[in-house]
Amino acid sequence: MRTRAPILAWVVLVCAGAAGLSVAGEVDGPYRVLERIAIGGQEGGYDFLRVDEEARRLYVAHRSRVEVLSTATGKVFGQIRDTPGVHGIALAAEYKHGFTSNGADNTVTMFDLPTLRPLMVIRYTGLKPDAIEYDPETRHVYVVNGGATVLTTTPREIFASHDKGESWTGLGVGDQFPLPYCRSLAQKADDPDTLFVATGDGAVGTTGAIQRSTNGGKSWQMATLPVKPNSPIWAFATHPADPGLIVACSHYGELYKSDNAGDSWTKLPREFTEIRSLSWTPN
Repeated sequence: MRTRAPILAWVVLVCAGAAGLSVAGEVDGPYRVLERIAIGGQEGGYDFLRVDEEARRLYVAHRSRVEVLSTATGKVFGQIRDTPGVHGIALAAEYKHGFTSNGADNTVTMFDLPTLRPLMVIRYTGLKPDAIEYDPETRHVYVVNGGATVLTTTPREIFASHDKGESWTGLGVGDQFPLPYCRSLAQKADDPDTLFVATGDGAVGTTGAIQRSTNGGKSWQMATLPVKPNSPIWAFATHPADPGLIVACSHYGELYKSDNAGDSWTKLPREFTEIRSLSWTPN
């Protein structure tokens, strides 16, 4: 027999596993159950709700689609389909557009508010778009990532994991870096997409270079240093007090500094015999 998953509208809602949405139970307080509205189907996967007060609609994220209900009658008004892994809904009423964050395929769908017809699929650059909000002041739609990327270096490759280390994919930097030996990796303190890699011509090498990416490792540019390093670049130091200040060192004692997050570099006059690690602290 086909079952229906209950959803409670107009009051506090609680997700109830795979069955759907329901109230957690009767409790004392200012809220009370007015009505239960059934949504067809056996699929779970409910997430954010969005109320459109002016149009008197309730948008319910439901796995691969958005259910749209009338808050006046409780009846299903329509659906927004082809939103795989949908998490949230944002409404830009002044433009008659809505947006959904689709976590399963890293996209955002823009749809027409009056008809619910999808207008555009935006290939989102982040991972697992989750919470989404429209800001009428700036007229921007803001999307929050629900996933993270873990990066690690080996002597001739950088590997990325998007599933907390369960699997790893090489970025192919050996074919991109003129000096392929990778020593260490650093991230700009306020921008996770800006990365720095210390490279050289070998573990016991004669020169080095700094590679920078501003798009999370999709592409790289080699920094222009004021002099040729005397050995592989070995380590970086960053700090949230000044995210643009990046300090780098070569294995055999040279120090380099950037005040603009890697756009340009200067060499510091002080040199050391050998440097293994590096940090800086604000005064």
